[in-house]
Amino acid sequence: MKCLRCTDVELAAEVKGEGAGVFEVDTCPSCGGIWLDAEELARMDDNLFVDVETIEYRAAKDSASDAALTCPRCSVRMDKVHPAEFEAVVVDNCPTCKGFWLDAGELDKLRDVSDRMLIRSLLD
Repeated sequence: MKCLRCTDVELAAEVKGEGAGVFEVDTCPSCGGIWLDAEELARMDDNLFVDVETIEYRAAKDSASDAALTCPRCSVRMDKVHPAEFEAVVVDNCPTCKGFWLDAGELDKLRDVSDRMLIRSLLD
């Protein structure tokens, strides 16, 4: 599978998790972007304590400087989405297969959002 940003760079499979919870993500060696199929995202939640899958996403405004991406699985235009209440964190999501493209650094931003949501729920 080719990188959604670099287009001519092949994504490299990277193994994450431990034991029975091992899963594979596709990472671009050039730009650091990550492709996550829906089931990989669920396994990432289970292994890395990142509640990315259960975050409520809302449509984000398209940026003129950020070209629309095409899903490598479904060949449909991916949606720009952001976690509710965190509009500064914008990621690409396939409306059909529910896969995610995360540019370099966006996984860490989603971890921060997840942590903030957990803290907020504990304080409520």
